[in-house]
Amino acid sequence: MRSARGSDLNPLFTEASSSVVKLVIFSVVAIGLMIADHRSGYLKSLRTVISTVLYPMERLAQVPRFLGDQVALGVTAQRALKAENDALKEQVLMNKAQLSQFIALKSENNRLRVLLNARASLNVSGQLAEITDLDLDPFSHRVVVSLGSAAGIEVGQVLIDDQGIMGQIDRVSVLSSTAILLSDPNAAIPVEVVRSGARAIAFGQGDPESLQLRNLRKGAAEAGDLLVASGLGGRFPAGFPVAVVKSVQLDPESGFWTATARPSAALDRSLKVLLLKSETAPAP
Repeated sequence: MRSARGSDLNPLFTEASSSVVKLVIFSVVAIGLMIADHRSGYLKSLRTVISTVLYPMERLAQVPRFLGDQVALGVTAQRALKAENDALKEQVLMNKAQLSQFIALKSENNRLRVLLNARASLNVSGQLAEITDLDLDPFSHRVVVSLGSAAGIEVGQVLIDDQGIMGQIDRVSVLSSTAILLSDPNAAIPVEVVRSGARAIAFGQGDPESLQLRNLRKGAAEAGDLLVASGLGGRFPAGFPVAVVKSVQLDPESGFWTATARPSAALDRSLKVLLLKSETAPAP
């Protein structure tokens, strides 16, 4: 009985000793194989076969990383294209802005040349000024110009742009002046129809695009007729363009015709103007 219990308590090979033996055996075999392969190359073909079999698996294992790299490259390329596209759009907008500025400056130079030529060719003198403020209230159409009494500006001087008469100075301060436009509801200017020679008064209507001629005889004005200042009253120099007739209608109550005309001057858009002082016509 004692010997049997003794054999149970002290077995010949424990689990730990078995593991050590296995490790030793496998190590000896591995070393032997390494030495044999080094000297004679017996395992070279086996390695080739194993690497050939494992190659597809290696490639398959690399697929996720490859896909990740492609996605990253795609995102980077898309960002680069977007940044380049944004930069090109910004440059296009800048070029358009510069082109618009160039066109505006060229147009402004042309208008100034027309103004200066008009001053030189007619019996008037004048001063170039800028419009600094615009008031198009329905009951009051006025502009403020950059010259005043310090520059010799007086009440009654006529205001023109490169297309025609705009209005007349009605208030003067030291450094600026205010002009009433032809479109003001209280404004009126004597005009002559170039085609027929008929004379009338053009009244402001509170609309920078419209003047009205009343009590016209039949045939005195037609659509397309040019209206110029007649010079009557001495307030506006004769011959300057005022408006172009848009339409003519018969007033059945009075039996006279009424014409609607579009001002020649850009009453609400001009920036450079000429303040005229007639050399022949007296001031009002």
